[in-house]
Amino acid sequence: MNNYDDDDDDIDFAVGDGIVEAFVPEVVDAEACCLNVDDFLDRLRAGLPVLRPGAQDGGRVGE
Repeated sequence: MNNYDDDDDDIDFAVGDGIVEAFVPEVVDAEACCLNVDDFLDRLRAGLPVLRPGAQDGGRVGE
């Protein structure tokens, strides 16, 4: 994720079909295939996981 918008590279996740399969269901809007940012941040602040086990960004696959 790029909070500074200084890079045009997007992150692709290597689990299933993308974001819905990579992130825990509590932070994903499955119908829109996007993150609910407020829920995502709330989980991070609470120290809870936001990625499913085994999720990797596409650049790390095969490392």
